[in-house]
Amino acid sequence: MKPFFYRNRQILKSRKAFTQTVQMVTKLLNPSFQGNDLDIHKAEVISFFIELIGKDLAFSTASRLLRLGKTPQNVQFAIPAPEEAYVGAENFSLSGINVVSDTYACDKLVGAIHHIKTAGFRQINNYTGTYYPEINLAVIENGRHHLSVAMVHDTGSAQLQICSLRKAFGYVTTDGAFWYTEGGQRQPVLDYRLAVLFELARLRESLILSVNDSELPEPVFQSPNQVNPLNAFHESQFRVKWLELELGIKKLQLDKLRHDLKPDAIEKEIMKLEKKHCALAQKLNAWTENEGRRMLEAYIAWNIEIHG
Repeated sequence: MKPFFYRNRQILKSRKAFTQTVQMVTKLLNPSFQGNDLDIHKAEVISFFIELIGKDLAFSTASRLLRLGKTPQNVQFAIPAPEEAYVGAENFSLSGINVVSDTYACDKLVGAIHHIKTAGFRQINNYTGTYYPEINLAVIENGRHHLSVAMVHDTGSAQLQICSLRKAFGYVTTDGAFWYTEGGQRQPVLDYRLAVLFELARLRESLILSVNDSELPEPVFQSPNQVNPLNAFHESQFRVKWLELELGIKKLQLDKLRHDLKPDAIEKEIMKLEKKHCALAQKLNAWTENEGRRMLEAYIAWNIEIHG
């Protein structure tokens, strides 16, 4: 076991890195920096950083064995979550997913490199792990060496449990060094970036839930001399993006109902949600079509106003 002073230093280092990263992302969301305070904008910025940090975590984990020479076999990157957060299991293609696959033996890693190079990737039954859709991250438990190599080549597949972090936001908190769960229990965070991803996903979720139609920009085509339609075009694009995001959320809710509810209880809820989903799709299509026509009319009028 490492000395107490060393462990204490690592704890403080993880907490500091976690706090600084989250604060920096929050600073980038500041309206004075971005030029606007649309929550949907902020959600898009957070999504970018989640993807960026996820890739950083995936590749640095793959190379950790080279830096350390040997790593513990029982290392677990998993995020603690209640039982209800696990909504099913599927066989996933790992292409496009950030894969955290911690290796622990140099000979196994070299063997996996050679095997995939000569024969390509072939899935066997014990390739398993957990997928967190909110952060597009898969944490591998079995088959780590082959899947670490496959990740570098953007290939591979595994049988993954699906863990929805939305069900964990009220169950667990983190300071970058530890996960704190209900009941006062705690367990160490293996890498502070995993805690950052969790916290950013929580922040993005709160932004999405806080947005409603009254906060979305309204068209501003009062008259050609009051607006530059090129600026208005950007506002309309933001509105369309928000509608697309809301549509995606409704679909996730619909899929979740199909996972969770029994057949005799699901029918009414599914019908209600499908009606909302269809209405939202129609709204998105109508908005896109009408906005395109209005944009063209306003642009022509603006050109006549400016150029004669």
